[in-house]
Amino acid sequence: MVDVFAALIGGLAYVEGGGAQNHAPRASLLAALLFAAHPVHTESVAGVVGRADLLCALFFQLSFLTYCKAFHGGSDRCEGKFSLQWMVLSLLLCAAAMLCKEQGITVLGINAAFDVLLICNVNVFELSQRLLLRRKSIDVSELVRSGLLSRLAVLVVGGASMFYARWRIMGTGPPAFTEVDNPASFADSMFLRIVNYNYYYSLNAWLLLCPWWLCFDWSMGCVPLINSATDWRIVWLLLLWCVLIGLISQALCSPDSQRRRTLTLGLVLLVVPFLPACNLFFRVGFVVAERVLYLSSAGYCLLLAYALGHCCCRWPRHRRLLGVCVLALLGVYVVRCAHRSHQWRSERSLFTSALLVCPLNAKVHYNVGKNLADRGNTSAAISYYREAVRLHPTYVHAMNNLGNILKEQDELVEAELLLSKAVAIQPDFAAAWMNLGIVQNSLQKFREAERSYWNAIHFRKKYPDCYYNLGRLYADQNRHLEALNAWKNATVLKPDHSLAWNNMVILLDNTGESFRSLSFQYRIGYSTIARIVSRTGACEAIHQVLMEEFLQLKDSLKNGSSPIVLVPLMANTSIFNPQDTVVVPSTTTKKLLYLSVGAQGRASDAGLFVESDIKRALDNGLIHFPPESLPNTEVVVPYMFLGDDVYPTQRITDLMKPYSFRQMDQDQSIFKYHLSRACRVVENPFDILGKGWRFFPLHNSPAPRISVKITMAAVSLHNFLSEHQSEAYVLPDREPCGGILEESGTRGNAPLPERADKELKLSCKTATPCSEGIICFSRRPGNLGQAELIGREALKLLPNDHTIMFSLANVLGKLQKYKESEGFFLLALKINPNAASCHGNLAVLYHRWGKMELAKRHYELALKLDPEAPGTRDNYKMLLRKMEQLRRTGP
Repeated sequence: MVDVFAALIGGLAYVEGGGAQNHAPRASLLAALLFAAHPVHTESVAGVVGRADLLCALFFQLSFLTYCKAFHGGSDRCEGKFSLQWMVLSLLLCAAAMLCKEQGITVLGINAAFDVLLICNVNVFELSQRLLLRRKSIDVSELVRSGLLSRLAVLVVGGASMFYARWRIMGTGPPAFTEVDNPASFADSMFLRIVNYNYYYSLNAWLLLCPWWLCFDWSMGCVPLINSATDWRIVWLLLLWCVLIGLISQALCSPDSQRRRTLTLGLVLLVVPFLPACNLFFRVGFVVAERVLYLSSAGYCLLLAYALGHCCCRWPRHRRLLGVCVLALLGVYVVRCAHRSHQWRSERSLFTSALLVCPLNAKVHYNVGKNLADRGNTSAAISYYREAVRLHPTYVHAMNNLGNILKEQDELVEAELLLSKAVAIQPDFAAAWMNLGIVQNSLQKFREAERSYWNAIHFRKKYPDCYYNLGRLYADQNRHLEALNAWKNATVLKPDHSLAWNNMVILLDNTGESFRSLSFQYRIGYSTIARIVSRTGACEAIHQVLMEEFLQLKDSLKNGSSPIVLVPLMANTSIFNPQDTVVVPSTTTKKLLYLSVGAQGRASDAGLFVESDIKRALDNGLIHFPPESLPNTEVVVPYMFLGDDVYPTQRITDLMKPYSFRQMDQDQSIFKYHLSRACRVVENPFDILGKGWRFFPLHNSPAPRISVKITMAAVSLHNFLSEHQSEAYVLPDREPCGGILEESGTRGNAPLPERADKELKLSCKTATPCSEGIICFSRRPGNLGQAELIGREALKLLPNDHTIMFSLANVLGKLQKYKESEGFFLLALKINPNAASCHGNLAVLYHRWGKMELAKRHYELALKLDPEAPGTRDNYKMLLRKMEQLRRTGP
């Protein structure tokens, strides 16, 4: 900047060696010091967006200095000798400045003024008199001979080319701004617009003179409009124009040519860079902005340095006092810069400082509230958000954030009102639509919530968070396929969306196969899946082929020459539940001997059996169950029906049911215990069938007719696999002692709906001592295979996400891939060693795996981290009982 000020104040001069000679070293140094220390530059230096201003100023200065280089070496510059190469380079640097910020193109005006006033030494006052009063004609040949017209033509052509390039790249017209950005530009009266524009100019001038009130934002009512001529603030714009007129008169009419030239160049450097921000050519999106004063402050510093130099020459006796004043001014500037830079160190101090400057600015209150909310002080944030809405009733962003905080505090009704008002004011506000959907989902307004989510996606096509919340809505409604599709869209738009990946794994882990999940898995339409099942006859064929051998009463159980096969009949009712079946399971082979599908859903278990065909066949003596000996013994015992309290002993012979829990003696209690264990063995085929085929636990079953076909085919295949592939189909469990193993805690941090966030209980139904084993895991991968694939795919994108590792480890444990499951649990604990749920579920894995000591260790760690972890303490007690039992029975 010293070279720039030296050229503007002292003109161009070169020594014999070719170096530039500074005719005003003190004035140029003082101007450069004032420019370097001016506090208004802090906004550009401290803020990230200020990089554009800094780069623009750099290329601005380089363009001016290279333009001065174009006249280096000419003994008489007025003879028109200049370097075209340096001029072209100056234009290229000007283009670079313009690419950084549009203000950069104003250097062409500075170069032109410098050429006219210093290179050609044109007296602007005399030239204006010739043009206006026509006292003497202009000597055009002299201007041509000096090369001024040629250089101005080059500058004009270069500037026009830059404007054209900018138009081609960015299109026509400035960006669209709203009234809150620049309220004066939306005033109806031309007079009010002019008055308020000039008042803004006076505020900018005051920031140059006294840069104490600095603010990061001056919009949204920070500067109230002047609405009448009686407003006292008009005094400031009158004072501004009085000062400008005085400076212009001195720049034009002063008898001292040096003063005229310096004042003119100073005013040009002050005003020309400010022209793009003055609202004269197009509307700008701000009221006051310190950053646009970065280049204009150079003109102010030049005028101030020249004024101080003039005072020293005018009053030499007070030169020392003026020097002290200059040092004091520089010190004040430095202190203010340091103070303002400290305010820029954090959002909290920056926003709080703005409250002192612009207490009427709604955006300042909004930013203070947002900062408080980010730091967890929601109560204070609410007050600032409410103040922002009060100052600006249509401030939709404040309404949106306030609605979010109220939603978190369960003030859902007010939150819904605020968000509804926000989208009514700005219908394309996608974030408000999404947040409104979240609130409506919490209020159980599912249809409205879904409509709000789709409105958000309509206005913002690529909105992964909205797809994620839409998936949560579908999961709440058991629309699993649509939930998976929504979360998949979220991961496509944002591959590192951890919550969406995790929820897909959890949902596939917790659900079985349905028509919709099959549709999702094989990319086949839902109706096509239904037609395949209902029209191809695959289920009927399976049942017909396997029924004769694998779904009938055996010869040893018949009464007559031929086996009795009872055809399943469906009741004539509109209420159908495919789980309402009547079966007689075999406790030794885990097969189902009889099936009746399609009873009324409201019927009781006892009523189903009493009204069944097999009960009528037993009553009529068509079938009977002869006694058999117990396994590995010669003790012959009869077959008995096992049931609970709801079965009547009067209507069902050979029924064993528990005693009433009131007034039971010790023998009755022991009988009830063993009866319960026997019932669990009988229920094993149900568990194998349900968890093996992943159809029956579903709530949204297909049509009743199709459900009957699927149920009969599944039971036939179950019996077939139980006999021919028993080891692969019916896997023994590691836990023979009974009880319940629970996976402690929730599935990571993924906010699934409430029912899926609760701990997953895996029933471990015990068997009698003579049984082969029991069933605890799903025997067919079903959706677990998909969950595993998605979990592994997610870890490729998010290799350090411990929540996905946790969910994938749970899936692998259910698939009995113990070693891999253990590895992912340990990796998750390496990243987050204080996760009680991870320790608890790893303990469950070791418990099932038979590694009792490791299970004990991790149970204790889980309880130490979270003594109230659901299920962990019960599992720990179960493990201790198991270890004690092993010690007693061991050698």
